[in-house]
Amino acid sequence: MLPETTYNLLSRTYHAVDTLGDYADRLVPEIFVELPDDPPEFVTFLNNWIIARGKPTTDSEPAFNYYEPSLNQVELIRRAQFKLLQTRDRANILCLGNRIADERDSNSIQRVVSFAVNTNVEKLKDRLWRLLLERIGEGPMFHILTTCSIFEPVGNDCHVQLCGTPLTDILHHNIYVHKGVKRDQKSDADDARPEKRRRVGLGSVASQSKLINTPADIPFARNRIFYSRAQLVNPNKVRLGLPSSHVLNKAQPDRTAQDTPDSIQKKLEAVARHLSKYIFPHQYDLKNVFTSAKDKKSLNPFPVFDDREDEILFKGQCKTPKRLKPTIPLLERLLKLHGRTTYRKLCNSTCPSKLKQGSTSDILEPNGILDLLTEVQVAQERHPQSINQLFLTQAVDISFEVSHGSMFVPHGASQAKRQAQAKPRFADFACSHAEVYRFVASVILTVIPRDFWGSKKNLKAILSHVVVFISCRRFETPNLHSFLQGLSIADCDWLIPDSPKAQAQRPSVSDHLKRKEVLNEFIYWFFEGFITPLLKTTFYITDSGAFRNQVLYFRQDDWTTLCAPLFDRLSEGTFTKLGYSK
Repeated sequence: MLPETTYNLLSRTYHAVDTLGDYADRLVPEIFVELPDDPPEFVTFLNNWIIARGKPTTDSEPAFNYYEPSLNQVELIRRAQFKLLQTRDRANILCLGNRIADERDSNSIQRVVSFAVNTNVEKLKDRLWRLLLERIGEGPMFHILTTCSIFEPVGNDCHVQLCGTPLTDILHHNIYVHKGVKRDQKSDADDARPEKRRRVGLGSVASQSKLINTPADIPFARNRIFYSRAQLVNPNKVRLGLPSSHVLNKAQPDRTAQDTPDSIQKKLEAVARHLSKYIFPHQYDLKNVFTSAKDKKSLNPFPVFDDREDEILFKGQCKTPKRLKPTIPLLERLLKLHGRTTYRKLCNSTCPSKLKQGSTSDILEPNGILDLLTEVQVAQERHPQSINQLFLTQAVDISFEVSHGSMFVPHGASQAKRQAQAKPRFADFACSHAEVYRFVASVILTVIPRDFWGSKKNLKAILSHVVVFISCRRFETPNLHSFLQGLSIADCDWLIPDSPKAQAQRPSVSDHLKRKEVLNEFIYWFFEGFITPLLKTTFYITDSGAFRNQVLYFRQDDWTTLCAPLFDRLSEGTFTKLGYSK
């Protein structure tokens, strides 16, 4: 007897679902697969394993005559894999980790070569399957391996699939509704009630055909924040905050002496509508990460949308979607708050310059810079075991109460002495993750209107995600789905449509999905279009193997000052400038 929950789930996906014993009896009707003197484990094997299959190509079930098998189970599985690979059914779980032999496998006599371990295949080779092969023969067994999905019981009415097209692929194929596919007409359409089309994904059925990427498919391109050059306000001053090319800097309304309060408000509203096209491009049918094809070969799977001016100009004027009208006043406040904010003052108060703490005149000499850069290498040559042990004892999680740039935690006098000898001193000029977080948090609280978060709970969740974004190591890449956790859509009043009826009643399923879609766009812009350029412009961000790929944040003005003597020495003494003739 199949578990009711398992049977109901599989019967919605497959045409027929049976136990292994029942299906084997139908394949070979002339014999009895289960005998009275069979061991109990074989009886359990026949009654608990599940065979599921799709709609047959013919009206009748296949039937086989019994012949004594001439092949063993291992060779039969290889032949089944070869047939599936020839028919390009490579998604079959039985074929995972295997390919057809080619010229690269001249020394192999097998037609199928394994390049990765497939544990599912090993389970199909055990003695219970070998006994079943002796009972039913080669033909039925080959039919089961190549045309059916096999599910093994793992306890608690749960099963794991060992063969066949993955169940997730079948569900994914069935759930998506494509444009241009017409539903079959019912013969008794007059008596039957028309069925509603299934709601799927993150939006309505009408917009789902354009949707390609879910939040789990959208990673944040953290590699963009590394190794950025400093932007100069003037020859002696480095820009801190958002870059000059950022939309918040370019979209500030132009004011003249003849402007009246009404004209200023109209200009501000027009700029806010323009800003909404950067934050919510999907609502304006502009290029966005939710509908763009994912480039799996590139380091950044999605294009960068920092500058949309040409695309907006090409599209021309368009009406603001009704869903976004409640956001226009919030965007106006965001523009005003950004214009009033002095990012350098916030940076100095939360993340002060490390060059102003004590005397650094000796260190800033060219020889001092070279000593800082070679200190770790010399220490490794003198004390290779101690320095490796010191790196291994490094704390993984950095406490936000620590204000010092060093990330080593010495234990005892001996380790403290080793730290003093082997510690890379240039890391002393790096800002701790706690200081960087305090700077970013102060910018968020100052620039982003609180109404965007809706509640203290949502704000707390966003700040915790900012901590993760800052403290991730070099090759760690969070995605949009992870940063949506803990956010409550119901707390964000700006997601409610601008109509009394929508505000007075409980949202429908389609309305809830649309609110979620708009919130996803805002959160993606917040991290990719606001936090990323903020960090990239304010800090020189790099990593170090000595710190096990932990990210180091240097203020851009500090890094420029530290590197200036070294660049002078390279340009004046190490390298010689070539003339134009050469």
